[in-house]
Amino acid sequence: MADTAPTQATIKVEHQIHFTLDGFPCTTSVAGATADQLKVVIDRLKAIGAQPPTAHTLQPATAAAQPSAPAQRTCPTHGTALQLRQGTRRGGKPYKFWSCNHTDADGNWCDHTEKP
Repeated sequence: MADTAPTQATIKVEHQIHFTLDGFPCTTSVAGATADQLKVVIDRLKAIGAQPPTAHTLQPATAAAQPSAPAQRTCPTHGTALQLRQGTRRGGKPYKFWSCNHTDADGNWCDHTEKP
């Protein structure tokens, strides 16, 4: 027989704390913490020398989240917008490149690429 008892929805709360440590902007996430537990984390960050962010330290993180002007690159052959592709090689080294996303009638991709 099916259980007819009502179930409570689980609410997941995650807090992000932005700070600078030795001049470097940092972010840490705290999931499922109460206000008292969050205060303990902040007190520990202060104890190791973390400082609240300033408008200057938040500026680079905000700029990185927005698309940059070079995103308007176009393929010289097809005139379509290039897309930034990125990934990680087997050795763990990241890579990036711009490529055309145009395909011909046979399904072959355009081979035009550019370095970022």
